[in-house]
Amino acid sequence: TEFQAPCRTKKYPREIPPLPWYRRTIPQMAMAGFLPFSAIYIELYYIFASVWGHKIYTIYSILFIVFIILIIVTAFITVALTYFQLAVEDHEWWW
Repeated sequence: TEFQAPCRTKKYPREIPPLPWYRRTIPQMAMAGFLPFSAIYIELYYIFASVWGHKIYTIYSILFIVFIILIIVTAFITVALTYFQLAVEDHEWWW
């Protein structure tokens, strides 16, 4: 069978409005890296202090909790930034 589009296509593409500075690529990349890093920074400090101070790191339960927090924060940031990118409705944005 032949494909029938559900609606007519327009002759002229829709204009894409300009984005504010915080919705562009570089600030979003910085935010996507900074927020997960800030979630684990304190725990990384204690791990590096124990390695460089020749001590034994013994708080593995806290490390596991921080790892779970890192996964949750990373998943949330990924979903949020993908939503923000798709909400712009930029038809020229390539995947």
